[in-house]
Amino acid sequence: MNGIPIQEFTQDLSTYSTAPGITRRLATTYACVVEIQRASRDAAYKEFCTLYSVRSDIMHGRTHNVPCSGRLPFLAGFQDVLRRLWRAVVSSPQLISVLEGSDAQREVYFSQLTSGYTPPP
Repeated sequence: MNGIPIQEFTQDLSTYSTAPGITRRLATTYACVVEIQRASRDAAYKEFCTLYSVRSDIMHGRTHNVPCSGRLPFLAGFQDVLRRLWRAVVSSPQLISVLEGSDAQREVYFSQLTSGYTPPP
């Protein structure tokens, strides 16, 4: 990935839309990138949403929402999610090519990838 930082990578997954709901878009895309089976995708989606929410509380100064004893485990869990995502990316030359392409290319690819998948509520 030519050293693309993780934050830029996660932004790349959603640059085709600036609409509200970035967590849902990132979680949906993540689930569809790292899993094939519906049940596994649902679990990945839920895990991403939970961990991203806690990460956001910590990163945006809302640590009062996260017990001290839970902060490091949640951040470690989010780090595991990012590792799974990177493993999926580096093992897919097609995905690498798409990520290095334009917003329009990413939009087409991720729309096709997530087509037919309805994440859990």
